Amino acid sequence: MQTSSPYTASMGRRFAFTIAAAFAVFALIALWRESDTPGKIFGTLAVILALAGAAVPSKLEPVERGWMRLAHLLSRITTPVFMSIVYFVVLTPAGVIRRTFGSNPLIRDGARGSYWMARTQADKETRRRKMERQF
Repeated sequence: MQTSSPYTASMGRRFAFTIAAAFAVFALIALWRESDTPGKIFGTLAVILALAGAAVPSKLEPVERGWMRLAHLLSRITTPVFMSIVYFVVLTPAGVIRRTFGSNPLIRDGARGSYWMARTQADKETRRRKMERQF
C-alpha cells in the first residue's frame, strides 16, 4: 500500500482501535456462545491492538499493510463467489421468469416507425417542482 502522505499516529490509532473493536465484538460473541478458546484469542488480539494503538500508533504501518494485503487476497476469493451466487440465485431466475411469461426487454415493437416515446410537455411550475432543466 503506497501512500502519498506519511503514516501518521492518527492513522495508526484509527486502524488499531477499529480492528481492536472488531476483535472485541468477536470475543464477546464467542464468549456468549461459550467458546472459551476463540473468545480468549480474539480478546487478547483486541487488547494487544488497543494497547499498540495507544502506545505506538505511528509504528503500526507494517501491521496495517499486512492486514490490507490479507483483505485484498480475501476479496479476490470472495468477490467472484458472491457475484456468482447473485447471478445464479437472483438474476438467472428473474430472466427465466420474464421469458416464461413472454417478456423480453431487448425485443421492441417497430410498428410505430420509431422507438421514441411520445411525451407531453409539462407546464413550467410542474417542471420546477420536478427539478427538470436544472441548469
